[in-house]
Amino acid sequence: MKTVRYEKSGHLVVITLSRPEKLNALNEELMAGLREAWVRYRDDDDAWLAILTAEGRAFCAGADKSWFAAASGGRDALGAVQRLIREDPYWSGALDKPTMVSVNGLAVGAAVDLVLRADFRVAAQSAVFRQAEVERGNFMLFHDNLPSAIAAEMMAGFPITAQRAYEVGMINRLVPDAALREVTQAMADELLSRPPLVLHEALKLLRDLKYAGTMVPRSLVDRYATEVSRGFVQTEDWKEATAALLEKRAPVFRRR
Repeated sequence: MKTVRYEKSGHLVVITLSRPEKLNALNEELMAGLREAWVRYRDDDDAWLAILTAEGRAFCAGADKSWFAAASGGRDALGAVQRLIREDPYWSGALDKPTMVSVNGLAVGAAVDLVLRADFRVAAQSAVFRQAEVERGNFMLFHDNLPSAIAAEMMAGFPITAQRAYEVGMINRLVPDAALREVTQAMADELLSRPPLVLHEALKLLRDLKYAGTMVPRSLVDRYATEVSRGFVQTEDWKEATAALLEKRAPVFRRR
């Protein structure tokens, strides 16, 4: 049985962690499945948005115990994990297409990093975010602009509830557990109603600024955004958006 499911409906892709009997803990098979799913999404021009979610009562319990057993036996388990992450377009930060994450229940260790990689984040009220690495004699850096005090608290191993994560801006939507799928789908539908080329480029610029290794002058950002906007005026989607506005109808975009 596959540990990662890939489902596509229209322009939406749903990638599901499917190892519920192990709380979707990250073993080599699951990480390889995630890599394959994100490569598939990256390479499909007809896929405009992807949601990462999970099956069962937890989002992901972090690294599977098999990694620790392998490391204890002398294997370079950390090197294997890092290789799988580098080869994964989403996890490595190389993916420049829009992404969402829908978090049900516990997200531990590396799972927190999976959550923070997404552009948009929806979490159930029962979700809890926790970095347990410090208890195992290690630590993990975050790839997100979290408030320093929150990042420090998490790196020290304290759990962050979904309510607190929402309050400090880690997630976009906090919803009752029973409404998680409905709210996630509604947000996805709304995103897919936007001109896809514009959404793609806007989020890509935001990610580039977030991961920039130095301060980028505002004048350069404004100049770049202006040039990109001029290009969008020449696209079919821009003409369709304008026509739909004037004709008071819903637009039909083609990503060109």
